[in-house]
Amino acid sequence: MKRRFWLVFLLLVLPLLLASCGKEEPAEVEVEEPPVFEQREDDGEDDPADASAYADKFDFYMQDDGTWFVGAGGNRSRASVVIPESHDGIAVTGLAEGAFESCTKLRHVTMPASVTKIGERAFNGCTALETVILSDNLTTIGSRAFCDCAALSDLTLPAALDTVYEDAFRGCAALTALTIPSHVSALCDYAFYGCSGLQTVTVESAATVLGYGLFAQCTSLRSAALPEGTTIIRADLFNGCSSLERFVVPDTVTLIGRDAFAGCKALREITLSAALQAIDPDAFSGCSSLTEIVLPDAVTKIESGCFRNCLLLEHVTLSSNLSSLGAFAFKGCISLTDVTIPANVKTVGQGVFNGCDSLMAVRFETTAGWYSYSTAENIDVSDPAAAAAFLFADGSGIARR
Repeated sequence: MKRRFWLVFLLLVLPLLLASCGKEEPAEVEVEEPPVFEQREDDGEDDPADASAYADKFDFYMQDDGTWFVGAGGNRSRASVVIPESHDGIAVTGLAEGAFESCTKLRHVTMPASVTKIGERAFNGCTALETVILSDNLTTIGSRAFCDCAALSDLTLPAALDTVYEDAFRGCAALTALTIPSHVSALCDYAFYGCSGLQTVTVESAATVLGYGLFAQCTSLRSAALPEGTTIIRADLFNGCSSLERFVVPDTVTLIGRDAFAGCKALREITLSAALQAIDPDAFSGCSSLTEIVLPDAVTKIESGCFRNCLLLEHVTLSSNLSSLGAFAFKGCISLTDVTIPANVKTVGQGVFNGCDSLMAVRFETTAGWYSYSTAENIDVSDPAAAAAFLFADGSGIARR
């Protein structure tokens, strides 16, 4: 019985012992860590020679004339861009509308000689854009093309340039100097509005049409020169140019538009054109440093508010051919003491001298026939002091029969 038990025991246990003895522990394998590579971001600061490396990332738009206009495409995050001269053997002649609009990392742009047009809003809102090398053959800069490019400081307009459209460089606060080439035929409305760092402006050709508000709110502008042959200074041209101290109106100018020099607080001297015939409303309002005005004999009418709030204005010489003084023309000129009204004047508008606290005498060269607008009663203007008191207080104005 015991033999049988041990026999059965050995038959059961022996295979297990043999299997255990033949089994080896697995060798420990050393796992090599994969190499770590430093990742570098593309900062877009390419050498121009490397432009071909990203040339195929532009968008290209075929034009009716069989040439390409270009858009940013995959280059919107670049800091430096060289526009290609051609694509697939076909010339690139322009930048598409909104081509690089709001590309806030873009700092430098170079354009080839093949480019003749920059489309609307092409670089609108490129707030970091510092320098642009324009094509020598560029003829057209579209509206808002460089609007609010606040860092743009290096700009040379090419000689071939013909037209700069509305608001093209509006808000380019870093521009300091500007020369408009003689070939330019039109600078459209507000093209350089709010270029608050602009200090000097020279327009080379009288044939250049200067749009409304062209240099308005250029608050650092100290020197501006328009060429002889210019005939109109349009409305708001220098409105709010609070650093402009002197200005000579070309002898060929016949009209100064509404608010043309309004708010030019530093303007101390203005030389008016001998050919000047009309000054529109509020043309010089708020020129608080202006001390003297001599109106040439060709001026026949001063519109309303023309010299309103010229706080330091002491001396005014009116045109001998003047026929009308508009309402509030000299309102708030608190330093004005003595005015002579020429013989040809037939109407003096309401409130012409309201707020002229220092006014002591208004001398009428023609004293007969004056009456009040409000009462139709005759007014005696023969006494300069009495005339001054009446016109200071009267709100309706007077006329001559």
